[in-house]
Amino acid sequence: MTLVQPEPILLYHTRPTPDDVCLKRLIEFFGLSCRTVDASTFDAELHGAAEHDHCILASAVTIDRWCHNLPDRAAALDGLRQKASFLFLYGFTPGKSLAYIAGRLSDGAIEDVRALTGA
Repeated sequence: MTLVQPEPILLYHTRPTPDDVCLKRLIEFFGLSCRTVDASTFDAELHGAAEHDHCILASAVTIDRWCHNLPDRAAALDGLRQKASFLFLYGFTPGKSLAYIAGRLSDGAIEDVRALTGA
């Protein structure tokens, strides 16, 4: 079996949410390992990595909480984008300030977060 490089890292804040647990189970169902990392130790993980060296999975709320207390949110998000070769963020909610994260990580390509309509 060929391993996915880099190994997926599921980032969480305080403890994994039910959505985080489901995503980890899905990844493991497909035969991949998935490491979990608390957002409080994530800075050390990023600083020790080469550019485009990570596959990061996280909820938008977790990313918001991770960079909330950092001195420069924009620089933190830019650094995350530099260190990740793959970045999967989920759980954006319309009406919250999390659209800033999507905008910054997409280099401005995403301007807003809206709910899906229809069945």
